Amino acid sequence: MRALQYDEAKKVEKRLVAMYKITNIAYNRAIDDKNEFDEQKERHRLHELLRHNHAKSVYGSAASSISHSQSDHYSIPSVVTAKRADAAAELAVKEAHYQMLLEEERQKELIRELEEQQRKALEAQKLASPCHTGIPSFAQIFQDSIALNRLPVPEPYVFNGDPIQFIEWKSAFTSLIDQRVITPAEKLYYLKKYVGGPARQVLEGTFYRNDNEAYQDAWNRLNHRFGQPFAIQRAFREKLNSWPRISPKDAEGLRRSSDFLNACQDAMPHVKGLDILNDCQENQKLVRKLPDWAALRWNRQVTKA
Repeated sequence: MRALQYDEAKKVEKRLVAMYKITNIAYNRAIDDKNEFDEQKERHRLHELLRHNHAKSVYGSAASSISHSQSDHYSIPSVVTAKRADAAAELAVKEAHYQMLLEEERQKELIRELEEQQRKALEAQKLASPCHTGIPSFAQIFQDSIALNRLPVPEPYVFNGDPIQFIEWKSAFTSLIDQRVITPAEKLYYLKKYVGGPARQVLEGTFYRNDNEAYQDAWNRLNHRFGQPFAIQRAFREKLNSWPRISPKDAEGLRRSSDFLNACQDAMPHVKGLDILNDCQENQKLVRKLPDWAALRWNRQVTKA
């Protein structure tokens, strides 16, 4: 009898192991299908299988070899085995539930790691600003574009025929108008717009045409009349000669004279013949325009030099 009970217990154990594997398969399938694990439903199914199919298969085979009278002696072991089956089913369900909790925790940990990586990537992107990398970001480029559109459109001033201003005006017109990809007729239109006075009179007749030859002819006339070095240096000297004498208390007049002398000095490397202003006779002409106290100081500086 003990040997028979042992064999039956081994068979029940094998059935329980099989049912545990079935439970794991059911849990994994629920995870793969992204469905929730129904603990109550799984517990009920295992109870039915273990109490009916497996217990029946064990004791059904035993009943075929033992008499009906002897089967009464196995009623108590049958109850014990059924309780073991119930306990095993509960254990299998709890084990499957535990595995599900472990899997959920693993998934949560994976999500936390991904969120941390994303946070670090965003912080690194913020640190990689234009002041650190030298590469302007899209937002910075967009802001610069908006700021640029708010600025007034640059344009050259109107040239009225003063040779002193010709070089500056020509440079501005060339940068803002002449280098644009526009037709000669449009260039002539802008040239007419930004000249006046004697300069406009020099160009009379060229505006009746609108070809590139007319545009080049207009510039030749302007360069010949106002852009020759002799004409420019003569304009500087004439302005200095016509400069009024500065009174002793005219601080503003002295400042204007000083600014124009600085302009003459800056133009010397670029205007041929203008260095004649360094001649001693020209210096004497300039000193006569100064107040007496400034002329005395200038004489002392010259004596030291």
